[in-house]
Amino acid sequence: MELSYDLDADAMYLHATDVPVARTVEVDSGTMVDVADDGSVVGIEIVTPARNWPIDRLLAEFDISAEATTLLRSLYQNASPEAFTASGSGSGSAVILPFRDVRTTNSGSVAVAL
Repeated sequence: MELSYDLDADAMYLHATDVPVARTVEVDSGTMVDVADDGSVVGIEIVTPARNWPIDRLLAEFDISAEATTLLRSLYQNASPEAFTASGSGSGSAVILPFRDVRTTNSGSVAVAL
């Protein structure tokens, strides 16, 4: 499982598995779930993660692993404008997330292996 955060788009993506995506379900205007043929969740994208996003609906409607559920609940509890704020601009900017080991990439996104 990997969590990435795109500084420019202000979007978080939880990549749960390497299974091919069969379809994408829009839960709300800023929450999309990539689903495999068997109905399992491949990934979840949350645009503007500092907002109130539909975590209860995600957990009720989709087959999300226990590990991903724990992570999503942790992120949701820590969601605030300060938790997802970039300092600086352009590639290599720092971002504050509720994790100990966060690395920025040259493309301006942040990746955390979980």
